[in-house]
Amino acid sequence: MKLITFIGILFYSVHVQAQGVPEIPSQVPFSVSSNAVKSFDQRFEKIRGTPTLFDNYQEGKIRFTKEQERVMLMNYDAFNDQVLIKRDTGAAPFAIRKDVIERFVITQAGHDYEFERLTHNQKDGYFLKLSDGKAMLYCKVSKIIHRSKSDGAHYSEASPDEFLILNQYYVKQNGVLQELQKSKKGIENAFPDNKTEVSGILKKHKVNFNDYWKMALIFEEIGKL
Repeated sequence: MKLITFIGILFYSVHVQAQGVPEIPSQVPFSVSSNAVKSFDQRFEKIRGTPTLFDNYQEGKIRFTKEQERVMLMNYDAFNDQVLIKRDTGAAPFAIRKDVIERFVITQAGHDYEFERLTHNQKDGYFLKLSDGKAMLYCKVSKIIHRSKSDGAHYSEASPDEFLILNQYYVKQNGVLQELQKSKKGIENAFPDNKTEVSGILKKHKVNFNDYWKMALIFEEIGKL
């Protein structure tokens, strides 16, 4: 019996809050019952950008529970916090149920985007892992819809709604995941025993919370203290 359980073809809500999708009891990858199929909400086509982290689907690797791994054509839906897969580039995407995935990796532009499923505030989610060591840095990558008009206003092609990306960082120390204040002082306060040394690292490297790999570099140095 295959471990993977697929949800129907991905569909989206026009609301900022992602709506739930019913679980599909499919035993075979890419073979789902007819009642599992759901169409796309075409209204998303009028929103600038995409709900996914990457514009295109990339080959990646998923590590399932019970230590099973599989290479797939995939993307990360940062709006609904879901892993999406395709049989091929022209196929419709499927969403994989979150509880069967431990982590996944997508390689893009020479970087390995490694996500882990973690629990924060009693809710499971995918977090981008950026550093190892005593202080592990994670980023919760999310997308929201920025509304260009107030509720009830008509859509305008000249000023469309758009997807915006939000990055919230977390530090995991001694098994505890804590939100990181997005400032230099916030980083220093996360390491009260090494404030002076951390301050020196931050003077050497410009902090950019929109640059995952710059943040990874900073925390790799902090991890060596």
